Amino acid sequence: MGLLCLVYLVCALRTNIVFVGIFAMLVPAFGLLAAAYWQTSLGNAAAAKSCQIAAGALTFVADLLGWWIFAAIMLASLDFPFQLPGKLHCLRWICVIHVVLTNTQLGICPI
Repeated sequence: MGLLCLVYLVCALRTNIVFVGIFAMLVPAFGLLAAAYWQTSLGNAAAAKSCQIAAGALTFVADLLGWWIFAAIMLASLDFPFQLPGKLHCLRWICVIHVVLTNTQLGICPI
């Protein structure tokens, strides 16, 4: 699951910051859960507990971000007069800066 979330993280880099945050929290959370099971199998209960607490904290942050994107989608679908921030339009500026610094023609942005 951690590797799949890593792929999702890379794919989410063009969508919005909330999805990036969710997957950035889930990748280490799955690693910490695997470490907790590993430590439990070795008989190290204190380290396993620490890993589980850290994984729980990361998944709690991912849950909060999930509620944020849910609220943003609901507000957008109901045509509210305001929108919640989170879109990654700023990444387009990376392409412009790259073109200016390398003196290349503006083609398809790799981002």
